Amino acid sequence: MSKKLKLSKRAKKIPKSGIRKMFDLAQKYTDVVNLSIGEPDFDTPPHIVEAAVKAMKEGYIHYTVNAGFLEFRKAISEKLRKENRIDADPETEIMATAGAMGGLSLAFLTLIDHGDEVPFQIQVSQIMPLKLFSLAASARLKYSSHENSKYVFKHIF
Repeated sequence: MSKKLKLSKRAKKIPKSGIRKMFDLAQKYTDVVNLSIGEPDFDTPPHIVEAAVKAMKEGYIHYTVNAGFLEFRKAISEKLRKENRIDADPETEIMATAGAMGGLSLAFLTLIDHGDEVPFQIQVSQIMPLKLFSLAASARLKYSSHENSKYVFKHIF
């Protein structure tokens, strides 16, 4: 006899994303270029494959520290300083994550408290990640869109 997995009330409130719906629909066709989840329609360029193989041969095959390799964070810090005139300490102010959603979730959960009201200026297509965050952090999010020249904030929920 198997037991059914019990989901949290928060998880049950998460709607299926429009991107996921489009991905599922595209799977039914063979003549469609699938761009729904950011997957490129080309193979990884050879120089990147070679760099990855070289890194693995040099021992870069284990998990990194939580913030990412310090050497990488130093390179990001230098880029920010030179190109953007932003001083950021690579040891305390820069973190490299495996994906944008993970990074955004960490940033939001670090900076926003339960019940905070957070204004965002975003495109409507970007609302889904904010809805997911709002469910997890119990924050009230408002957004404005370029669709409205007055940038009137609207509640997501």
